[in-house]
Amino acid sequence: MTRGRIIAVLVIVCVIVLGVAFGPLLVSGNYHRAAIERLASRLAGRQVTIAGPIQLALIPDPQIRASKITIGGANGALTTAASLKLDLAPGALLLGKLRATRLSLRGPDIALPWPLPGGADAVAPPPWLASLHARIEDGQLAIGALHFTNADLSVFTGGPHAVLAASGTAKLGTVPVSLSIEVDDASGDAPAPVTASLGLTGDKNTHLDFHGTLARSGLLAGTLTGVASAKTLADAGLNRAFSDGAATLHATIAADGEAIALRDIDAVFGKAGLAGSAIIDLNPGTLIRLDLSGHDVDPAAALGFLHGSAVSAPFATSLDLNRVTLGGIGFSSLKAAMIADDGGVRVQSLTGVLPGQGTATFTGGTDTDGKFAGKFTLRTADLPATLAAIDKVLPHPANWPPGYGTVTLTGTVEGNGGATPNLRFSDLRGTIGGAGPDPVPASAFTGAIHLSGGGKTAHIAARLDFDRLTLTRPALAALLDAAARPDPAFTGPIALTARSVGLESGDTKPAILPVGTRLLIDAELGDGVAVRLASLHIGPAMLILHGVRAKDGKLTSGRAILAGPDASATIGAILPLLTGPATPPGWVRLPVLGQRFAATVAATGTASLLHTGIAVHLGAIRIAATPIVDLTRGTASGALSLRAPSAVALLEQLGGKSLLGEQAGLGWPGAGSASLLASIFMVGGEIGLPDFVASFGGITMSGRLTLATGPKPKLTGAIDAGTLILPASHTLLGVAGSTLASGWSISLPRITAARVDQNEAEIAGNAGTALALQPGKLGPELSLTVGHADVAGGRFDGSAELTEAAGTTPQTLSVAFHIKNGDAGRIAAIGANAGFLLPFAGGDLNLATSLTASGATPSSWLDSLAGRVSGSASKLTVSGFDLAKTGATLADAVTQGNRDTKTTILPLLRRTLISGQTVFDSGDFSAAIAKGQITIDSASLTGASGDLAVAGTVDLAHHRLNLTATAKPVIVGQKTSPAL
Repeated sequence: MTRGRIIAVLVIVCVIVLGVAFGPLLVSGNYHRAAIERLASRLAGRQVTIAGPIQLALIPDPQIRASKITIGGANGALTTAASLKLDLAPGALLLGKLRATRLSLRGPDIALPWPLPGGADAVAPPPWLASLHARIEDGQLAIGALHFTNADLSVFTGGPHAVLAASGTAKLGTVPVSLSIEVDDASGDAPAPVTASLGLTGDKNTHLDFHGTLARSGLLAGTLTGVASAKTLADAGLNRAFSDGAATLHATIAADGEAIALRDIDAVFGKAGLAGSAIIDLNPGTLIRLDLSGHDVDPAAALGFLHGSAVSAPFATSLDLNRVTLGGIGFSSLKAAMIADDGGVRVQSLTGVLPGQGTATFTGGTDTDGKFAGKFTLRTADLPATLAAIDKVLPHPANWPPGYGTVTLTGTVEGNGGATPNLRFSDLRGTIGGAGPDPVPASAFTGAIHLSGGGKTAHIAARLDFDRLTLTRPALAALLDAAARPDPAFTGPIALTARSVGLESGDTKPAILPVGTRLLIDAELGDGVAVRLASLHIGPAMLILHGVRAKDGKLTSGRAILAGPDASATIGAILPLLTGPATPPGWVRLPVLGQRFAATVAATGTASLLHTGIAVHLGAIRIAATPIVDLTRGTASGALSLRAPSAVALLEQLGGKSLLGEQAGLGWPGAGSASLLASIFMVGGEIGLPDFVASFGGITMSGRLTLATGPKPKLTGAIDAGTLILPASHTLLGVAGSTLASGWSISLPRITAARVDQNEAEIAGNAGTALALQPGKLGPELSLTVGHADVAGGRFDGSAELTEAAGTTPQTLSVAFHIKNGDAGRIAAIGANAGFLLPFAGGDLNLATSLTASGATPSSWLDSLAGRVSGSASKLTVSGFDLAKTGATLADAVTQGNRDTKTTILPLLRRTLISGQTVFDSGDFSAAIAKGQITIDSASLTGASGDLAVAGTVDLAHHRLNLTATAKPVIVGQKTSPAL
């Protein structure tokens, strides 16, 4: 504005001089150009040069016209114009005088230095100029570094108060603006009052106003106020830098040749606000310094504004902002120091406060394309809260596991911001965990991450190398949950390594795996999860994983391999992570697990139809299964096989060495391998073998079994045995007692066996039994019912019940059985195997028993044995004496009349009573048992060779006999016989 006035004054002076001095001569053309220029320069006090033709036109109005005008000024002021037109007063012209009434300059290029030399005097008209109305058309005006183009201005001088007044339109850059300025009387040394206004053409609600003074020294001082409409801010792209709504500005300004200073800035942009100062240093070069504080400002858009403005002049900016969002991330406060020039913005320091007690710092730079690079740090005490603040820009896994909330991270970052960021983090160094509620031990890591995209899913390429990584049950659960999400948070490859891995079980000290553990996971996250290679040293064991899980849940090429020298140690390290800090169960220490192992699991298919293959090598044991799994319902079904080369060795490894007895397993379970071929299913809380064939040593069987798991497991099914081998009686009682105390429920209504052996001898055949374990009146009852069995050539049936009364330790056994037409010799052999010697060699025997006992040891069982035994016999052959020979010996003695019994008869009788056999045609017996002692009530046998009667007791508990046997042999020819 000031330059326009100066130009107008200069032009007026020039024209007046030309008109008065050279008007008459102009009629004659250009012949006196030099004289005209000298006279014009002398009168104007400035060098005037007219390069084009000079004309005087009298019709229709008197005018002087010239082209290619240059007017030099003091202190570097310079004015050029394409053409000049000066309207003259006709009356004065008739008197031979030139008096200008209007001046018009077309295409002037006016350049004024800043500050104006002499202040307001620089634009004051000469004393001889009373008044002048000048017009500038399509000109350019420069006052120092401020440039206007396409200027159309009206300039007035010599008014009643204003030294100079100008108004009109122009363009500031590409923006059309309206200008007005008034410089009041500046007589004397007092500063001249100045009023100026800069408005936006077409928008009356956007303008910038100045009220102040202009001193002779060139100091411009005053108050700056402004208003900008919401539309103007939006068109300029500044509403993103602050917020929607109109803007207001109030500040004080002071400007001289060295600097322009704006202080006490109070700017409001809708909900946003700024306060502070701005200083524009003019020497030695232009530099804009901003020191601002504010709230609800978008720094990213402000950076864009700095980039655009820094093309003209560099910026040095200090910001202290509250409630701001940068790159889509909300900060409660943000402090920054930046320098901007035509090469970009250099961030000397940036510190932001994030939710979760987080702080982020950055030093680096951004270019004009919005790309940035630099060093950063991130510290947070509550990582889930911090991640939630950036989820709209970069999604994060849901259900972030507890204990990993504290994070420190440093490194370099480069990329671009915006709604779809592309970020590269490199040279990362940090720690995770180690502080906060329920912390896990701190894990240090290094690595690099590349993130791109936005919205619900971002692309990631990352590698993280941990020094010592601690995993927890919630952490693994969160990883599995993230992998199972149909809308994954990330896509792309991830490589994860760790020199050692710790398994944190929860409430106890972490079960850190031995030093030297290695972890490597190389995963591809896309429409699902693709694990190219995941390897983990678990102590001396190695776990390897790879596979692809698609977004629709389909799994292809999934495989897991776990191998090591000690399965027990490996399970002991992993189990606390899966089951919590409880004491490991005893089965973990079984000898079968303390050997080399290898397990492989392969899977393919969908979550509802997953085909799997499982193979386990445990020492010499081989296990294989091919179940089809429905993960959505938690069901599985398929084939199962197991094989071990030695059933005896397997039983020892399972902790059952005490069951083998004195024959080291040859008696039970017998020599041979162990094998199982079965179909298997798992559904709900049930595990079943609906069809199986098994062998265990000499035992062979097939059938079906179902186990309902839970607090009270229940076993049901049916078993068909080819050969069933029973352990020793006391071992069998021990197994039965352990089963009784297990809390299980058993219902096996059909157990058949073609052959039942004990101690390498057959004791039964074609047996049909039932086994049940269920609650009874006093406590749990284990019952065995024999519906039928071929025992010793006869028919056997009976039952046995083992009961444990609630609150008592001893168990009670009740046995009742019946044998019909059993072979006495075979029964004697069975008794001999059980420790009972019976002198039977043949014949038919019928037995009926009803026995009870209680205790916890074999001796206590015998001490408490009670009940009755009865039976009958036919054609019974008894070993140990020969009544026929006894009768013959006595008959010979009677016939010969031999009276020498001591030397002849008695030795013969003794020999017949201690050897040989006697066959009895019939007999019966009855005995009572109490406290382990058998009392024979009656026992008599009758046959052709004589009779036999037995009475007395058998003390089973103390291995004592007190029996009296009376034999009456038949003596041929005698009606009576002696009792022997």
